[in-house]
Amino acid sequence: MAGVSCLIAKPKPRHEIASKVKDLKLKVGKLKKEGSSYGFDSSFEQGSGGSGDTINVPWHDPRAISLFIEEAEIVGIESPKGELLNWLIEGAAERTVISVVGMGGLGKTTLAKKVYDNKKDVKRFACRAWIIVSQSFKMEIVLQNMIKQFYKAMKEPIPEGMDAMDEISLIGLLKKYLEDKMYAIVFDDVWRLEFWGFIKYILSENRSSSRVVITTRNVEIGCAIRESRFHHVHNLQPLSPESSLELFCKKAFQGSCCPSELEKISIDIVKRCAGLSFEIVAIGGALSTKQKNELEWQKFNDSLSSELETNSHLQKGKEYLNELIHRSLVQLSEVDQVGRIRRCKVHDLMREIILKKAEELSFCHVLGDEDSSFNGKLRRGSVQKGTNTIAVEIISRNAQIRSLLLFDIDVVPMLLTDISFTKFKLLKVVDFEHAPLYSVPEDLGNLFHLRYLSLRGTKVKMLPKSIVEITKLKKLRHILAYSYHSTLEVRFETARGLHIGEGISNMLDLQKLCYVDANNGRGLIEEMGKLRQLRRLGIVNLMEEDEPSMCASISNMKYLESLVIVSKDDGILNLQTISNPSRYLRNLCLQGGLSSNAYGGECFGFVESGFQKLKMLRLLNMKELKTLSIQEGTLPILEHV
Repeated sequence: MAGVSCLIAKPKPRHEIASKVKDLKLKVGKLKKEGSSYGFDSSFEQGSGGSGDTINVPWHDPRAISLFIEEAEIVGIESPKGELLNWLIEGAAERTVISVVGMGGLGKTTLAKKVYDNKKDVKRFACRAWIIVSQSFKMEIVLQNMIKQFYKAMKEPIPEGMDAMDEISLIGLLKKYLEDKMYAIVFDDVWRLEFWGFIKYILSENRSSSRVVITTRNVEIGCAIRESRFHHVHNLQPLSPESSLELFCKKAFQGSCCPSELEKISIDIVKRCAGLSFEIVAIGGALSTKQKNELEWQKFNDSLSSELETNSHLQKGKEYLNELIHRSLVQLSEVDQVGRIRRCKVHDLMREIILKKAEELSFCHVLGDEDSSFNGKLRRGSVQKGTNTIAVEIISRNAQIRSLLLFDIDVVPMLLTDISFTKFKLLKVVDFEHAPLYSVPEDLGNLFHLRYLSLRGTKVKMLPKSIVEITKLKKLRHILAYSYHSTLEVRFETARGLHIGEGISNMLDLQKLCYVDANNGRGLIEEMGKLRQLRRLGIVNLMEEDEPSMCASISNMKYLESLVIVSKDDGILNLQTISNPSRYLRNLCLQGGLSSNAYGGECFGFVESGFQKLKMLRLLNMKELKTLSIQEGTLPILEHV
């Protein structure tokens, strides 16, 4: 960062901007209209909830992407596409059912959509529909969508009063309408066998060469609906290494050949995708925006390797969460400024169902004073309300516990003083958020498998020496320990940091560290330069004489996405020496005065081509700041200042 005198130059004429905005609105409107015809709501506005102002951030159904992939972007589907088309247009006059089975990410929806959109071969089915089913379907809505799409395809007016019909009336209307029709219908993403057991009696078997296509992840569904010789199953396989590389190159190099110096690393990246087209497209698209040099790609590959090893189920978890939100079983309550889901909520009744199911599966048990009779095995425990002395006894009997969480407790249980953490050798998650806690046991550092430690909102001021000095905690990824002086509003300028002794450089895989009190000296700051996997870092009480060391350490954090720096007593911040900030930085918050070499402390600037991913910039308590100077090509996607 360096002070510069010129602001963004060469603004485009207003009429040119207005014209481009108009074109974009037309394109978005077209996509929204097409998506709605398949049962998608393209987006909805959701307030952030919680603290801060309401932020309207669109949330999108991720499955919509599969419906709009261009033919030129697809590889490896010619053979399965030909087989499906053959089953559709050839064969007997009996109603034929075709199941496309495969794990998530293989491209079932994409394959079925390309067959469905093949006008040359499928035009014989004038009466047709595409229905999204998914895990949490409502049969009444499914029936209504079928009627609407069938009538629309036949260019007939939708029956009046259809939306007010009950399920029985809708079934009667559908059966009568399909009696003499040659129809084709796709049921995408079927999860339950009961769905076919119900819907098959509605679809007429009128010997008119009608066809039904089902996509599903469940192999049992594909096999179970194979009730006659007119039912076919296609087990979709992962892409071959050759097809995977071809698809990757199409996305990463925009159709061009792979440069020789990137061939080896490209093959390595593709192998990690295991033939899943969804992952290949996503990773190839991300690399298409990066410089085509080996060093840059190796950095990406190293980061990708870490994410795949530590978060192998992360993508699937996000997919399930999006599905729950899409079906209104889970509601968004907070979305951050860059569109990520931060908090969700559920209805009280749904919460009771979740708790009951979690207990049945031994996934998690909520411990209260009424649980004195609990004698089962406990893998994850959530201690809630009051003092919960009974909860302490239950936990002490379960040395195999994996996660321990405290919520809404008035007094810290004796667990933290009378029970040694050493016995809980499998503990991975410890969350003491907002507990009235002033210290944590020294033997916390003996938890070999600990990955997540949250002390947010507690009174803890210092980590035990065992955590940073012992090299046992190599799996620890997250240390969250910030709190605020003010209870009325969350503000960075009131943040309190955690005192950490020297030795933190042992935690080479640490990804989140916030907030740390920089008062512990230059040794701690220099050690942080070895934490090269950090994604999120918060520093408070940074002294001016330590800023060069801090800048040098930050320059080593190539994957950093969020950075908060608060100077001591609103002192001078001189961060001019950050030579190479992370290319992935999305959130930057700086609090303190500006150094005199930045135009007398009145101007703050960004150098050319810097901070390409930054979306949020906060500059706090810079009372002398008058000018924010941004060179052309810098901060291209900045959204919030």
